This record gives sequence, structure tokens and C-alpha cells, in this order.
Amino acid sequence: DLTNWTRAFMLSRYQDVGNEDEVYARLQRVVTDFINNLKQVFGDTPAVNELQLALNAYIDLIDSLITAQMDGNVEQVDLITRQLYQNADNIAASLAAITPYWDQDEWETILYNNLRSTLDESTMFLTEDYARNMDIFSTLISQSESSGDYIAQGELNYMFSQR
Repeated sequence: DLTNWTRAFMLSRYQDVGNEDEVYARLQRVVTDFINNLKQVFGDTPAVNELQLALNAYIDLIDSLITAQMDGNVEQVDLITRQLYQNADNIAASLAAITPYWDQDEWETILYNNLRSTLDESTMFLTEDYARNMDIFSTLISQSESSGDYIAQGELNYMFSQR
């Protein structure tokens, strides 16, 4: 869902499609729903709560990135890009702290790949290269499916270990 709603948010910002505030709120709800699902499996742990903060920060950083790109503020884009990679590290560390069945290095690889594609997607909206944008979105969907499989496998391994 995060991939789809991030794209919808980009469309609302770059192309004025839909209500930007409503799409932003829906994007935030994706995080809330994900965290609530994790809490059902792993409980209300500090790592899950840290993950929620990091995922909300990710959404805020994407919003700031779009603004900086639209304003043509290259220095700000570079700063936010660095912050997004640091945020990916924080997300990976939080996920790895939730269960030993999720590896921090694996999460960093997954998140860095996703972040590169998301940055490319945003840039293609900015430059109005819609053919390339669709290719990138296809890549993002594939990455989302793979990360979803990794999440599910970690959850299953955890649940089976609790028997």
C-alpha cells in the first residue's frame, strides 16, 4: 500500500490530481494500519513504536523532497535525500529489532533499492517523463511484493517459534 499511496501523493502534488491533504492523510493511515498489524503479531514493543516514528518521518521527508524538487532547490533536495537514506537505516534497525527473523542488512538493501526507485519516480514526475515513470512504478510494485514476502516470512517464522 505504501508504494501505491506514495504514488498517489506524488500525483496529487505534481499533477494536482485529487485532494492533496486527503491523500496525505491516507498515506499516513497506511503506516498506522501496518503498525497495528505488527502489534497484533509482535506486541506493543519499543521497536514497533520506533518503526512507526521512522515511517511517519519517511512520509514527511517525501513531502519535503517533492517541495524542494518543485522549487528547484538542489541543496535542499540533496539534504533531504541524505536524510531519507538515514531514515532507511533507522527503519531497517527498527525492523531488525522487532524479530530475529528480519535481518538489518537485508532490510537496508530492500529499503535502499526502494528509495532509489522512489527518488527516480519523483524525478520523473517532475520532468514529466511519464513513460520512464511507469517503468519505475512497475519496479516499485515488484520491490513491494518482494518486501511483503520477506515481512510475511519473518512473521510466520516468529509465530512458529512461539509455539
